Amino acid sequence: MMNRSDSLLFENGGKKRRKGFGWRKGTDQNVKALGNFAERLAQHVLGGVRSEELDRDCDLARDDLDVGMESKAGSNRDSVKLRVNQLDSHLALVRSGFPYSRYWYVFLKYRNAGPRNGGQKRLFQEMVRTEKDVPEFLGRNTAGLYVLDISLVEAVRVKQEDLVRVWLNNRMSPAVRVGWRFFDQLRDARDETLTTLELQPADYRFFSQTVRTRFEGHGMEFEFLSVLRRDATVRRRSEVRLFNLGRAAALVPAV
Repeated sequence: MMNRSDSLLFENGGKKRRKGFGWRKGTDQNVKALGNFAERLAQHVLGGVRSEELDRDCDLARDDLDVGMESKAGSNRDSVKLRVNQLDSHLALVRSGFPYSRYWYVFLKYRNAGPRNGGQKRLFQEMVRTEKDVPEFLGRNTAGLYVLDISLVEAVRVKQEDLVRVWLNNRMSPAVRVGWRFFDQLRDARDETLTTLELQPADYRFFSQTVRTRFEGHGMEFEFLSVLRRDATVRRRSEVRLFNLGRAAALVPAV
């Protein structure tokens, strides 16, 4: 049986190699706080209601757009991992049309490498001692927020030959890996990237800008990118109105 030290909470799925690369006592609460911050920031930018106010299988929901949203967070040194059983559950909801006919995945990227030791310092592990430190850390180190229609995530899963495994409920579960370079490819060569995934570029709409906003007392600046399926509801709205960008992305200097 795989023990706790083999969990993917550790660098490369193994024991920590030196101080600053592993995780200390209280890590689970810190990771949970990281996810909670990602949900709150997503709500700030995208609008909607958080799941703690709903009894639904999503982190955020917007009834006016008939969409549920799942938020994920990861560092720029790692990829984001999505559990296959959770993805399958969300796909089933979309196919049934209940409670939503659309599902979006929201990815928060944060910087987790400092200048010391050739950029090998892990900022989160060294700077975040308790869950109370997480908002301050992410307020300073959020690098990007990306929104993908669930059909893109499923297309990535289909193309991925080897699934990774993540630790959940005392066992390993298969997961899809989504690397940050994928979002760079979408930004810089979107048609080619979608075609490689066997998707039709004309079926999707793209939006990209730098967001400058004040959130929970922090002046923040980060990249924003969305790739959503075209449909009648979305087509009637500009991206600034579709999301919460008209209010959230006011030109507030980042500090």
